[in-house]
Amino acid sequence: MNDWLPPLCRLKDFEHDWQRYEDHLYSRFRRDFIVSPPRVDGQPVQINTAPYEKGKEEAFWHLTTEDQEVERDGDVQKERLPDLRRCERIAWPGAILREGESDRVVVWRERRTDGLRRVHALPDFSYMVALSIRGGGRLFLATAFPVDHQGKRDRLRKQYERYLRTEKP
Repeated sequence: MNDWLPPLCRLKDFEHDWQRYEDHLYSRFRRDFIVSPPRVDGQPVQINTAPYEKGKEEAFWHLTTEDQEVERDGDVQKERLPDLRRCERIAWPGAILREGESDRVVVWRERRTDGLRRVHALPDFSYMVALSIRGGGRLFLATAFPVDHQGKRDRLRKQYERYLRTEKP
């Protein structure tokens, strides 16, 4: 079904050497979003560059990590920690955005408290890429991740169906 997507990039393929793996993930991210960014509706998809962490752009961390609660000295804090499922799919966001709306990718807009987003998802809603729409219609990569829970997939499907009924031209 999703055999058109690039193969997964697994940590085991790098003999569990995290630094080599992270370096490879970053090189793929750079190729897909800095050197040759995808174009959506004729516009290049831009990335948030600041704040840099470990010399890498914020957008990279949104594709490879997720917020998790961590307890430190009795205090619970949110921290971005590596998510292997996101890492393995580092090449998917660029491929999905380049595919555009088709029988392999569904696309819709959604209003959020922080602004307007354009969402690209696989038709079964098992993976999504979100772009923030900013002034002048500029598109910025917001995040991308596998959707593991059926309840979340169902919510995405309902958003898409509502968009088709009420907003799609």
